[in-house]
Order: sequence, then structure tokens, then C-alpha cells
Amino acid sequence: MNWYLKVLENYAVFRGRARRKEYWMFVLVNTLISAVLFGLDVLLRGSLEVAAQASIGLSSVYGLAVLLPSIAVQARRLHDLDRTGWWLSIVLVPQAVAWLVGLLRMVGEADRFGLSDPMHPVLVGAGVFIVAGWLILFVMFCLKGTSGSNRYGADPLGAQDEDGDVWPDVA
Repeated sequence: MNWYLKVLENYAVFRGRARRKEYWMFVLVNTLISAVLFGLDVLLRGSLEVAAQASIGLSSVYGLAVLLPSIAVQARRLHDLDRTGWWLSIVLVPQAVAWLVGLLRMVGEADRFGLSDPMHPVLVGAGVFIVAGWLILFVMFCLKGTSGSNRYGADPLGAQDEDGDVWPDVA
């Protein structure tokens, strides 16, 4: 839980480095909290179908609240690999396109732009880029960070890094 709180304390900090443990513990706790809140949404709304269609629920509010710290810890995780946080744009740009199309559908303007077909090439392309981007980022987030200091800061593992274990901080 301390790792999760550490990420929230660094709410919008995009500088520095985040080790694997910090990132993956945040992902674990965030996923558990999201699942519990979605379960509460289902209970409060009476069915899974209604909860999934509802635009605003507990899980949606929570998702918006942790969006910025999620992006920030991902950028710091990339920094640990000596990569720029702009790598996140391989997912964020096509996701923004998909959200924009969804917004156009909500307000009834999708037909005006020819985007009412769910298999429109723009949506299919965005989906492919989102999946491919997340696969690339997943692999990056699993990699060991660079040893020693890099252009983004000091090694968050410090001296523990010398033994070469996959998870040197877990005992």
C-alpha cells in the first residue's frame, strides 16, 4: 500500500525515475480498487449491463482521479529505462481519437463525419494502435531499469542493483 500512496503523493510529478516495484504495486492496488468500485457500481445500479452502460459511477470518478498519477508513474517508469515519457503517446494519441469518436457518437454528430460504423477504419486503426502500443509499453515496463544514474536521475535501486536479480528489492 505504501507504493500506491507514494505514487499518489507524486500526483503530477513527471520527473525522476520509478522502479518496477513502485509501478507494478501501483497497478496491482489500482486494479483491485477499480474492481471493488465497479462491483459497487453493479450493486448500486442493479445489474452488470446497467453499470457498464452508465457513464458516471464510482469507478469512473476514481478512474478520473487517478488518471494523472497513472500517466506520471508510467513516464517515470520509462525514465528508469532512460526513455522519454513521450513513448506514452503511442497509446494516448489513438486513445484520444477513439474517445473523440465516442464523444461524437454521444452528441449525435458521428453521422456527420461518417463515423457511425463501428468498423470504420479510423476506429479499427485506433484499436490496433492501442493494443500494439500497450504491448510495447508492457514489455518496457517489465524491463530492468538502467544501472546507475541516467539523464533522468539517480538509480532508484542504489547499491541493491549489483546482484543482478530480476526483483532485487523483494526478499
